Amino acid sequence: MIKKPNEISFKFLNFRKNDLFNTLSPSSFLTNAELKNKLKFSLKNDLFKISLLYQNTEFNDLTINKFLEDKIFRPNFFLSHPFFQSVYNVLTPEIYEINFEREYVQLPDGGQISLDWAYSHQPMENKILFIIHGLTGGSEMPYVQSLVTEAVSQGFTAVVCHNRGINQTALTTPEPFNGVKLDDIENAIKHIQKKYNNPELYGVGLSLGGNLLLRYAGNKKNEVEFKGLVAIATPFDIEQCLNNLSLVYEKFFLRRYVKQTLIPNLDMLKSLEKTHNVDFQKVINAKNLKDFHENFTVKVFGYKNVEEYLGAAKVNEEHIKNLTVPTLLLHSKDDPITTIKCVPLNALMHNKNIIYVETKKGGHVCWFYKKKPERVIFFSKQLFIQHFF
Repeated sequence: MIKKPNEISFKFLNFRKNDLFNTLSPSSFLTNAELKNKLKFSLKNDLFKISLLYQNTEFNDLTINKFLEDKIFRPNFFLSHPFFQSVYNVLTPEIYEINFEREYVQLPDGGQISLDWAYSHQPMENKILFIIHGLTGGSEMPYVQSLVTEAVSQGFTAVVCHNRGINQTALTTPEPFNGVKLDDIENAIKHIQKKYNNPELYGVGLSLGGNLLLRYAGNKKNEVEFKGLVAIATPFDIEQCLNNLSLVYEKFFLRRYVKQTLIPNLDMLKSLEKTHNVDFQKVINAKNLKDFHENFTVKVFGYKNVEEYLGAAKVNEEHIKNLTVPTLLLHSKDDPITTIKCVPLNALMHNKNIIYVETKKGGHVCWFYKKKPERVIFFSKQLFIQHFF
């Protein structure tokens, strides 16, 4: 059992000191002066040293000292720029030998999601790693498969939860994926609990999946089914991320989503033309993601405008405050997709269950290193398994 310290204190290593205090609001639990007295800084010049933000609890200190203190991330020299990390991530195949078993879960409204299962040769009894993918990728994506490979090697049963329409999870109703709604995730978890008789669940969310996972856990508070959480490259504020997103990346995500998710399910969605006044010609030819949501998501789900939709998808202070299990957050300062500006440092540091890890390089869910580039998965291998056990 972790002994609660008599006084809240923080340890803040090698971090963006000015950025932190610029995020403080009048509603903060502590004033700026009080925080400055309670935060410990170790400002080092090492370009590759990771930065950490966490409260000084016995549990956190033990975790940091054993697994993360003085750790570095040094990217492959030729992939130092986040754009090159992204290009390598998309164009260079990584080969993982995983035999996924697909299971379809029927939802109360007639829709369906899918679960891709991967099993360990030496499984730990009833321990399951529940993975939520990003916007356009599922179990077929290398960044997901690298995590699955590591998880099963550590004895987990791993399961990738696919949202409606993703990775050949055909739509069975005209209702597509909604980035605000969390019902499908809850139904997937209930299904797994029933199937495995209430297993020990651990959750990982990647990119948009991190947003979904944190909002879900924050809403559930003490009733959350997970023993621990990891959220990687999380867009805490999606609207802020879109406002800072380069058109090159935005068009890539938009075209990929339309090609892989929308067009294959167009026959099922066609009825929306009459029922919700959707013009699919405008949707398919949308200039950017906000244009897509304006012509599709807003109409289908009845939002007033794009701003209301994106605002409802925000990981807010209440979500963060209500995270009641050990939570590891990982972000790269040069992430070109989920801008570092969206990370709510002030809210994070007031929750003793959170350890926030930031690398200076790494791009968006990439973190390639070595001369022959390999993807770092230190968030699972060096910390994740031990952190929650």
